[in-house]
This record gives sequence, structure tokens and C-alpha cells, in this order.
Amino acid sequence: MHQKTTWILATLCSYLAAQTAMATDVAVTVEPICNLPQPWNNGSVVGHDVGFSNAEPYEGYHYFFFGDTYVDGNANGVLDPEFDFFRAGTFVARTNDTNPDNCIDLDYKTDINGRANRLIPQYPSETFVWPEGSIVTNESFYTYYGAWTLVGDYTCEPIDDQNSACNGGHRNGQSCSSDTQCKKLIFQGSGLAEISTGAAMNDTRATRIGGYFFSDHGVMHPLLASEMTLCGDAEYVHLFSVNKTSDDDFDPYREVHLVRVLPNEIEDASKYLYYRFSRGIESWVTDFSAATPIYTSNDYASSFQVHFDTQLNKYRATYSCGFGASSMCTATANHPGNQATALRGGWSPGQEFYDCPGGDWARCYQVFTQTQYGTGATKYVTAAKNWQDEYHIALRKVTFGEYSYETGPTSFTPLDACRIVDTRLKPNPYGVPRLPAGGAMKVTVSGSCGVAASARAVALNVVPLETAAEGRILVYPRDAVRPEGAASVEFNAGVFARANNMIVRLSADGSGEIEIFNESAGDVAELIIDVSGYFQ
Repeated sequence: MHQKTTWILATLCSYLAAQTAMATDVAVTVEPICNLPQPWNNGSVVGHDVGFSNAEPYEGYHYFFFGDTYVDGNANGVLDPEFDFFRAGTFVARTNDTNPDNCIDLDYKTDINGRANRLIPQYPSETFVWPEGSIVTNESFYTYYGAWTLVGDYTCEPIDDQNSACNGGHRNGQSCSSDTQCKKLIFQGSGLAEISTGAAMNDTRATRIGGYFFSDHGVMHPLLASEMTLCGDAEYVHLFSVNKTSDDDFDPYREVHLVRVLPNEIEDASKYLYYRFSRGIESWVTDFSAATPIYTSNDYASSFQVHFDTQLNKYRATYSCGFGASSMCTATANHPGNQATALRGGWSPGQEFYDCPGGDWARCYQVFTQTQYGTGATKYVTAAKNWQDEYHIALRKVTFGEYSYETGPTSFTPLDACRIVDTRLKPNPYGVPRLPAGGAMKVTVSGSCGVAASARAVALNVVPLETAAEGRILVYPRDAVRPEGAASVEFNAGVFARANNMIVRLSADGSGEIEIFNESAGDVAELIIDVSGYFQ
């Protein structure tokens, strides 16, 4: 996998250096609730993806928007791709269920046969129209969408052995119909549709407004802040657009751009403005090419969804991360309060908080915090698994543990990537040639590789090599009780190498130590850990 030598970019570092306080998540617990859909849901739905909802209820309901959907073809109530119908597009359901701990009852928009039906009409030139965010404003209800087209039919050239098969319909960034024939997926643009509702769910309609609003850049799921945010004397709707920085599918870097529009101008594509910060001056521009990102990640970020965290008193983003959307990550605004200025004033580095169980690909696709549920540190988060024989949305209860507020200046110091652990070196200074099943290793980080003795947390890249059994490596402060939600690297048996970037607090006793634990039934032959910066 392509790696960069510096994890945190200089622009982000300048924001971090200027902040006056940082809140740190001490622990995260994740509790599985259920898979959506449930057998008793309407619409004969047995699988779908996406799954965001409107944070503010509309006419007493929260509406859930889904991407591609499977409907039950043989009436057995479970996903059976041989018999079930796959329908591409945007699908919608609504609920007034207030108890997510017992899953969520959904009422789908259906066709005359009682099967889930598309919401947004598609043009003949469009192969897919996928949902990208919803907002209630001006006493109206809107959803954004992204339109794509499959074109061409040609032989794919695999990049390496891992990409030589047409796995799940995708290879080398293309959609493929067989191991030798592919069609390229072309982005047409993102647009806006107004939703009308009625007494029955089937009264729900969507009317597209004009043409594409955003077509000059490869938007990847622009999503809305969960509430209107104040900006001077006016309220704006804010969108977050996640964009690739290159055409290389193995390049993990993503840029998040901030977009805003006045509510009474939401239907006018020319009124949308992009945030720009250049030479110390903030401005809003109409040209995307002149905009600057508010956040840059190197963890394959997507579905950057922002909500105001009342417990933290800051904006929090949750998003899919890891190659192929294999994990959940979070980042927080560096400035407290719910003013819109906090959205653009820099963000903390992304941190994985859950390595989703299952295969390596699309097991945490499209992470969304369902902000109508949960209070304080407790969130309800959905993410789709739409790979191979599994196609559902998992609902999980996530609790970000007690928050500790550190007073005084807090800064991030980037370092050139430096190796603090490499057990392949002999003699091994860490005492063991391998990390045995259930075994732990203590590592002193402060004072190594340029990490200051006063460091409180470090940015690491952890690589277990030649794993004998399925499991994960946990990394956490040496003096902490091993937390279930610790930063981790998950792996399968026989994998030569698996890497993950993470931010880990150091032990609070001043020793500057971390602990690495092998949570698996087999040995990890070797271990490599690089450090790329520290907080103090």
C-alpha cells in the first residue's frame, strides 16, 4: 500500500499549533444492535447500503435514505443473490421509532408489488443516482444526489495479484462484469431534489431541481452538518465534500472541502460557495479549483458526516476509513462551540475508533451518526457491509468514554517517519522474536525518534507481519486497563503484512510508554512501528 513519509500535513499542523486546548477520547465502546433491514420491515428489503437520515424531523418522521437495494425474490426473508432482485438508485423509508436499542422499524416507499421503489427519477444517460445528504430548511425537505454512468467495455489490466480478480464487481477503480471485461464508472455530477410527502409513505416523491449543481470535481458524498450553524448574522446550510487527491486508487489521501449556501438560495446552483484560506486570509469562492480543504486525511476517508457533540462542546466528524472502507474513524474541530467558524478552523487528526469485523473490503462503508438518537457521549452509528454474500447496514451503539480536557497550549509536532520498533532486527532489543498469542509488548516512545520527553500522545503506523491466526493488535497507554475500543490493526491468518495509522496516548505516569497486545490465537511473527509526530 502506498505510504507517505509524513502523516499529518503542514497545513493541518499549523492549525493544531494555534489551538489552546484539546479534548482527548479516553476510551470507546462499541455495542452491536442489529442489522438493517429487519425481517418485519416493509418493502421486501433484504439488503441495502448508505443509510443516512435527516437530523431534524420532517412532519413527525425521520427519513432514511439508502443506496442500492436488494428486494426479496423468493420470499425467504434473507439475502439470496441468485433469486433476489438488485435495484440501483436511491431508496427511502421513514420512521418515528424512538428506541434504537430494539433496532429501528422502517416503512419503505414501495411499488405496486409491495417492493421497495426508487425515490429519485433517473435520466436515460445515468446508470446510478445515489443519495448524498438531506436537509430540512425553509419549511421544505431536500436531498442531494450523485449521478454516475457506466461506459465502455474493455479488458482490465490488473495492478498486482490481489487485483487480478473481478471481486465484487470492482477492479482497479472500475466496475467489471467478468474477470476480463470492465466498464468505467464516470461521475456526471451532484444535484438537488425536493421531497414531497403525504399521509402514506407511498405519497413520497422527489423532484429534481435543475441540472447538476457540482460537476467540476469528483465529489464523493457531500454531506450536511446536522444542524443550521450561525455565521455572522445569517444562517447557512453547510456541506462537506470529500475528494480524492489523485487518480491512484491506492493513494489514501483525501481532502474535505466546506461548502455553504443561504437557505433561501439552496435551489440556485450559482449561489454555492467554497471555503478558501490563503496567505492568512479567509474567503468564499465560486470556483472549486480555488478552494482549500478544511481537513486532509491519509486514511481513505469518505462519508465525512459532521454533528455537534454536546458532551465535547465541539463539532465531531465520523467517517469510513481504511482501504476499502474497513474501519470507522473520527475527528473533532479544534475550536469549541457550535459557531460555523469552528467548522473551518482546523480539525484534529483522524483517529480510528472501530475496526469493523469481517473481510477486508466494504465492511464499514458509509459511516453515519444518527444524531436523532443518543445523548452526550453515546451515539448510534450505522455503516454498511455490502461485500460478497453480505449486504446490510449494521446499527451500533458507540460510547466515546469520559473526556479529559488538557489546559495550556497543546501542539502537534510532525516528524519524518522514524522506526521505533522492528523485531526483524537481530539481536532484537525488545526481548522476543515474535508477539505470541495473548502476549503483550511494552515500548518506550518518549525519547526515541525525536519524540519529546513531554509528549502526551503520538501518531503511529503499526504493521504486524506474518500472522498465524485471525485477530488484531491493540495499542494503548501502558498504564491503562486494556480497552476494547483501543486503536487496533485487524488481520486474517496468513497475511504477510497489514498496516494502520493511529493516534495513541502515552502512559500518564510520565514514562512515555505504550503497550501492544496480540488479541489472537496465533503468533505474530514480527512487528514494525513507525512514529510520524507527537502531541505535547
